[in-house]
Amino acid sequence: MNREELLARCKTVKEITEDQFQILAQAYILLDYPKDAFCKLVDAIGLDAWVGKKLRWEHLAEAYQEWEWKADYERKKARLEEITNEQECLRAAVEHYENQHRFD
Repeated sequence: MNREELLARCKTVKEITEDQFQILAQAYILLDYPKDAFCKLVDAIGLDAWVGKKLRWEHLAEAYQEWEWKADYERKKARLEEITNEQECLRAAVEHYENQHRFD
């Protein structure tokens, strides 16, 4: 949704700065509502309330990114442990075989 379309659909929003529009555009994309439904939300909540939530959304986005990084770290750590255990098992099997069959 572009700026002119937002202004045409929202009844309570008559003027909007570029920063305010960017905040609403991000919310529109995140919520994935139809345009009319989203504009009804903007009208019901008010432009100032949406703008006031920007810092909270940014904080939530940062927290989610941190969570993703930690989850990825935990997956990689677990995989590394699996590989290390497999390596130890393989090393023990090779040593056992070498001890049984003395290769010189």
